[in-house]
Amino acid sequence: MTMIIGTWTINEVIQDRPALDPMRLCQTRIYGAPGRWLLLNADPSSAANLEWFIDQFCDHERLEAERLGVSPYVICDGEVEATDIGAGGVIYHPFLYGSLDRPTAKAGFYGLAGWHERRHLLRALYEGVAFATNMCIENLRRVAEIKEVRIAGGGARSRIWTQIFADVTGYPINVPDGIELGARGAAMCAGISIGAYRDHRAAVRKATSISWRHIPKSESKVKYSSIYSKFKDSISDASHIWEKLIK
Repeated sequence: MTMIIGTWTINEVIQDRPALDPMRLCQTRIYGAPGRWLLLNADPSSAANLEWFIDQFCDHERLEAERLGVSPYVICDGEVEATDIGAGGVIYHPFLYGSLDRPTAKAGFYGLAGWHERRHLLRALYEGVAFATNMCIENLRRVAEIKEVRIAGGGARSRIWTQIFADVTGYPINVPDGIELGARGAAMCAGISIGAYRDHRAAVRKATSISWRHIPKSESKVKYSSIYSKFKDSISDASHIWEKLIK
């Protein structure tokens, strides 16, 4: 499966048969290779949440990043890594831009107390995006087989975030080398059309490589399983509030 963590989360599986989702949460499309089909789902509950958070609340991280000559995202990664799994009991709903499965969904931090710091909110945001993505994967898994994951998009540049995705989903996460992988894929398809590559498999073998790989950590996976259950329960509870807010 390919997991794209960018403005949206987009999860895709290529297989040799179409699949109809009775719940209509996943799409089936014709793929570019003969006899292959693309199954996917998507949701805006992804890395755009972090961009918003940094823009609104991370002036300190911006100044520190400028002083060190690095991206503010690197500073945020360090704060998240220094914070324990579970973010001190804070849960984040990453629905700043809504949700395709939940039309009334709103974003929010839950479980805040006076002792929490900004790093707890950051950790909760990283985890909340991973939880929401895992809900999408659960929908996709009903109609497709998933063995491991390749991750792309801006969120894939964060080693701590990609490890969180591995621990939350329970799948090994492979991070391909390079950036703007969609553009690379388009170039590979062009190469196939002019005969530079025999087919899609040959193009993948010759033009892609894996930078690093995450294996789910057993202890973290157990902890996240419990928190994920609370996350889903909190969404169910909050849905009644969301309905009232739009009236």
